[in-house]
Amino acid sequence: MENILTVARGVNVMPLALQLRRNPQLWNQRRERTEREDSPHQGVDDIWVRYGGASYEESQEPHESVWLEPASVLPEAKSHSRAIMNLVGGDALGGILITRIPPSGQVLPHKDLGWHALNYDKFALQIASHQQQAFCYSDGQHVTAPGDVYWFNNQAEHWVINDSPVERITLIVCVKLDRPFGG
Repeated sequence: MENILTVARGVNVMPLALQLRRNPQLWNQRRERTEREDSPHQGVDDIWVRYGGASYEESQEPHESVWLEPASVLPEAKSHSRAIMNLVGGDALGGILITRIPPSGQVLPHKDLGWHALNYDKFALQIASHQQQAFCYSDGQHVTAPGDVYWFNNQAEHWVINDSPVERITLIVCVKLDRPFGG
């Protein structure tokens, strides 16, 4: 598949998984992405660790992302994000988001074409997963294990399925590169 590429395996995600378990109040503090009527992310839970602007709309304009309140409670998310940026030779961190797809849940097919998506490459660190979950493109499915890091093309149509009995939790890290990772 040309739209997704594993860049590392075996990252220790247990400390971050424990921080998430100890802080359930962090989920869904910002719901703009998941509650819009036209959102492909309905039914998904989010924790915004880093982003720009006080509102979702402000974050769609050019901005420099800042650490948000959850970053102080999830130091492992900050640490992993910086490690991913260093791994891929990034120049700057953009938005950082943790998503949780419930058992039998999904993210519907979509393309990310906003300002942020067009200016940063997206990398993901799988925190929790199962063999019956996949990140999908028209040319195939990518099944990940906890501790896998992968680059994905968010400008091509993609979706996520979770046909398993467990949650799928992913740390998504946006990194500014001097040239596109996949190009």
